[in-house]
Amino acid sequence: MTEQNTQIETTPQRPDLNVEAIEPGKSILLTPEQLPWITKNEIVVPTVLVHTTEGLTFRYGSTVGAHSSVERLAHQVQPPQSISAERTMFKSLPFLFKGKKPPHIDHVSDINAAWPVSKVAKVGADAPRLFFTWFNDDKNQPVVLKLAIAGHKKQDELLGVLRHTSVRRHKDGRSR
Repeated sequence: MTEQNTQIETTPQRPDLNVEAIEPGKSILLTPEQLPWITKNEIVVPTVLVHTTEGLTFRYGSTVGAHSSVERLAHQVQPPQSISAERTMFKSLPFLFKGKKPPHIDHVSDINAAWPVSKVAKVGADAPRLFFTWFNDDKNQPVVLKLAIAGHKKQDELLGVLRHTSVRRHKDGRSR
């Protein structure tokens, strides 16, 4: 993994996510060896430096656009649901960075990635599933990557992409 400087012209605030400030970060170069569902030899993922209202600082980026099916499923999630899932992920990070299990976060052990994968798993038939990973960069700063998001009913389809398997469905939604 290599890093490059990224130019971001604005510094948006996200009070809906308890984000105090966002500043330009460095881009990360990722390969299919690190995230096997990436469809190109390598992708450059821009990141931003995030400071939360709780005093947490980390780099944040998204690989959702690295696979067309992942991107399609993400676009099906309504913005308020996506924000809710992302807020839950951000609230879980202090626990994860300390090696603790936060509420509403499940570890996903059967996705072959360079770093452990977790998902936001809030209760409710309408709650989306946001998959993410985190690791420390070469300066020991946490980097959080949003990997994918899908509606609860599309979770199996998304997992099929992330696991490199496919799930065939009956018309009523049951797996075959």
